[in-house]
Amino acid sequence: MDLDLSDEQQHLRDTFDALLAKHCTVGHVRDAESTGFDPHLWDLLTRTGLVGLAVPEASGGAGGGLLELGLVAEACGASLAPVPFVEAPVAARLLSSFAAVAPDTFDDVLSGDRLVVFTPGIVAAEDLAPLVPFGAVAERVVALHRDRLVMTTPPSPLPRRPNLGAGALADVPLGSPGSGDVVLAAGDDASPRYAAALREWRTVMAAALTGLAARALAIAVEYVTERRQFGRPIGSFQVVGHRLADVATEVDGARLLWQEAACALDEGDENAPVLARMAFLFASDVAERATSWSLHFHGGYGFMLEYDIQLFYRRAKAWPLAVGSRRSELQRFADGMFGSNVGQPWIFG
Repeated sequence: MDLDLSDEQQHLRDTFDALLAKHCTVGHVRDAESTGFDPHLWDLLTRTGLVGLAVPEASGGAGGGLLELGLVAEACGASLAPVPFVEAPVAARLLSSFAAVAPDTFDDVLSGDRLVVFTPGIVAAEDLAPLVPFGAVAERVVALHRDRLVMTTPPSPLPRRPNLGAGALADVPLGSPGSGDVVLAAGDDASPRYAAALREWRTVMAAALTGLAARALAIAVEYVTERRQFGRPIGSFQVVGHRLADVATEVDGARLLWQEAACALDEGDENAPVLARMAFLFASDVAERATSWSLHFHGGYGFMLEYDIQLFYRRAKAWPLAVGSRRSELQRFADGMFGSNVGQPWIFG
């Protein structure tokens, strides 16, 4: 498996890095905290073809793969872009195999005229998809509802749920009268299709968390280089330098793992499901550690709203929770690897 980036992939990453540096500054992120969504940035990204980047050319997309989508997600994660740069492209990839079911909707999705997001969380028993990322602004939501894979139209407007990451989260009802649910798949076909999309979501989110961690590390390095104690930069103290070197190594590992998972999924490798979970779990850990140590080295300043690191710290905690608690995700990983007989509560206690 060759993980070296091609010239085209490097150009793609550089292009989005430059675009986000201009249109998604920390100031833009702060301005969007009250809603969790930046419509101007989303309009700009849809015009670049982001939604259809990893959709096959036969379905009207750009024909890229998850590696290309992950490269963009890593750039968006580093910028904390308040837009559905993971949920919308994953939904578009899933819908591309059902374009005949709702052709008008799919054309609008690719063009960016209609915002459709994928639901990575578990639907509650009361026909509710809780805390759907960007559910407060989405026009359609794709979810697994009982034994059916559905695309539903949420009532508008849905109240935004307050949350640590300042995201546009909402509880989306499913199967309610007037929702106009479109059944994409049912029975034995529904769950595997949803599971495949969920693996893609985990992998692309791992890329986003890697980008977030890398930027948090850069913020820490900049601060410890400038902050002085006892007449020298605090970054020259061994305990600081060694810890940041460990974080840098972990960020490189997270990047390698999500790229391997993306390539495995694109190539249909039998190890792809395991790699997707591993990439997501490891990147979640790395993002939390990177932001935590960066905040720690800021001292009391790190907790102040005026300092940027708290924006990264909160999102590193919040973004992975879209699929549930870390404990539950670890349990699902263990069950998949070793069977459900390892599910005793003390395993991860």
